[in-house]
Amino acid sequence: MSRPSRPAQPMILDIEGLDVIDTLPNGQYMTGTSTVFYQLEMSYGTGSRPYSTAYNSTYGANGVQFGSAYSNNHSKVNDVVIHNPVSSQYAMIMPLPADRDQRTTDSKALGGNLMQATVEYQKTLNPDYRQNLIGNGDAEILDSSTQVSGWTGYTTTPGQVSFTSRTGDSWVMAGTNSFEIRTEPNPGGTGTSYTGTYYRDVTIKANTDYEFTGSLSCHRCAASITLDAYDANGSLIQTYVAGTVSNTGTVTPITRMFTSPAGAVKLRVKLNKGAAASSSAASYSEHLFADNLVLTNRSDNEWIGLDDLYQTVAVNNPDYQPEVEATDTSFDFTGAVQTFTVPATGTYTLELWGAQGGSYSGSNGGHGGYSTGQVNLTKGETLYINVGGTTGTGAGGWNGGGSTAGVAKGGGGATDIRKGGQALTDRIIVAGGGGGGQAGAGGVGGGTTGGTGYKNCCGTVGSGGTQTAGGTGGGTSGVLGIGGNGATGSDGLYGGAGGGGYYGGGGANSDVSLVDDGGGGGGSGYIGGVIGGTTYDGASTIPSPSGATEIGHMGNGYVRITSERTAGGGEATRFDYTGAMELYAAPRSGIYTIQAWGASGGANSSNQGGRGGYSTGNLTLSQGDTLSLYIGEAGTAGGDATFGGGGAAADSSGASGGGASDVRTSGGIYKVNSGLYLRDGTTLSGTTATMNATNEGVYGPYITVAAGRYQVDVYVYTAQD
Repeated sequence: MSRPSRPAQPMILDIEGLDVIDTLPNGQYMTGTSTVFYQLEMSYGTGSRPYSTAYNSTYGANGVQFGSAYSNNHSKVNDVVIHNPVSSQYAMIMPLPADRDQRTTDSKALGGNLMQATVEYQKTLNPDYRQNLIGNGDAEILDSSTQVSGWTGYTTTPGQVSFTSRTGDSWVMAGTNSFEIRTEPNPGGTGTSYTGTYYRDVTIKANTDYEFTGSLSCHRCAASITLDAYDANGSLIQTYVAGTVSNTGTVTPITRMFTSPAGAVKLRVKLNKGAAASSSAASYSEHLFADNLVLTNRSDNEWIGLDDLYQTVAVNNPDYQPEVEATDTSFDFTGAVQTFTVPATGTYTLELWGAQGGSYSGSNGGHGGYSTGQVNLTKGETLYINVGGTTGTGAGGWNGGGSTAGVAKGGGGATDIRKGGQALTDRIIVAGGGGGGQAGAGGVGGGTTGGTGYKNCCGTVGSGGTQTAGGTGGGTSGVLGIGGNGATGSDGLYGGAGGGGYYGGGGANSDVSLVDDGGGGGGSGYIGGVIGGTTYDGASTIPSPSGATEIGHMGNGYVRITSERTAGGGEATRFDYTGAMELYAAPRSGIYTIQAWGASGGANSSNQGGRGGYSTGNLTLSQGDTLSLYIGEAGTAGGDATFGGGGAAADSSGASGGGASDVRTSGGIYKVNSGLYLRDGTTLSGTTATMNATNEGVYGPYITVAAGRYQVDVYVYTAQD
């Protein structure tokens, strides 16, 4: 194969008079239709041949033809883009190195240029650029509720109108977000639709030329953009209609030139979503869309400070602890497991009364014990409440009372609270039940060891349960949680049964005759799962469920769960400007953090007002202490003196100062050092002043002294010397 040699030197172009096209797209191009031909030089036999040896009319000889191609990485020299050349003289095209020559005989097309098509364009600075006076006019800054920051929504039908922004679909006009007012369908489609307005106030100058531009559309509805001019008193002077649309599927550009009227200081830019475009449209949701809102001063090309834009973001206070009121929950005997769901995290006091054992004739069943203690619980936890029952028969009282027969009586049931489960091992506190009586009284329940039963002479009574084992006696022994049963003796009669408890009391038996039958032992109490617990037996003076006292507990058991009032922490109470003094009463004793922000000064058409300051500190208050709060008023253009001490504007071209915000304590008789320092600077040494509560003033309470009535700016009440 014969191919030309590669160029050895750069090629120099010298072309004049080029007409450069400003728009010159790149793209993919075929480099040509070149082929490679291999001529048959030798004769051939009759066998099969891998390639054609037919006559080729293009080359006028017998042989085989292949299409020539380059690889995808080959740099083409025919795809040249010229960008605004000053001169083409000595323009150079450099040859590729030999190792980049990747021509091949494979029959495939040349690889194309991988660059995307581009269009050459020119940009120049606008020599007459004017400031946009509308803050966030492109709806790109949103607050946490997705409403456009700095803009306010208004409607007469709250809940039916949403003031949001549209993001990321075909309705977005430019950038990331567009203004959106969305109204809900009218139930029934009666033809009446909901309306709403998005608006923002802008400071303007009187008798000045302005230009407003923007984009607007309304889906299934009519919409408009209006511009309301106000004077310094807040009165509407004039309204300009910038543009209107009705049920537009495309974006409509809006432009309005106007001259502000005399006395104008503020312009309210309003995006108005109106009624449905037709009666049937009201049965569907309707949408106003707007974007690219621009207001420029065409008379004066000046730069003025705009109002700050804020994004409101709600965050959880990690130190917040809600206030929990005191609770008092009681449980009577029901004969079944009861539950208590913890209403709030905190410390709870548990009180338990065990049940009395059964009584026979003049022999009482043993009185139940009493146990109390505290436990820390988490909101949502479940406690299982088992209130012991007494008995009047040989059957054992509910929750562990032992059983017997004949005229003997069963043991009283224990009262317990279980946490984490309902097994006996889940008990955190127990009040023991009393032993059952026969001719002898049953032993008392409760305490670390239950009481031993009584007898007249010769029966074998039951002993009380302990912290490690059940009681014993003439009947069966007590076990964990359950009292022993009564048994017969030589006379064939049964003794009293043991009471339920942490460990149950032992059962008794009988002897020679009825008068010798013994009483069962009492069950023990338990406080191993509580804080600061105490357990009392049924022979002790204990609180009664009614609030009085009793010696041991008679009848069925009882449970009371109480919690003390828990003061909240980290909860903030906000006070905004009202134009009058506000009061705050401390709901609980503790250390309070106070934060105060001063009001900003007013702004005129040329200058922004100074921003208010910030102060913070801690103050120890007792429950019921009262603070007086004075929230400063923001200054305004041409305004009067503001609440909190801000000065008045000299004339309409100036602005009033912002008022101070302060917090003051209150009290009765006081002295400051050795004298009383008054607002006018006079020192009345040694004078005692009393607060005259009936003469509360705008800036603070008055005080009455011998020389007359004075007004105090900042004061702290302390104990009188």
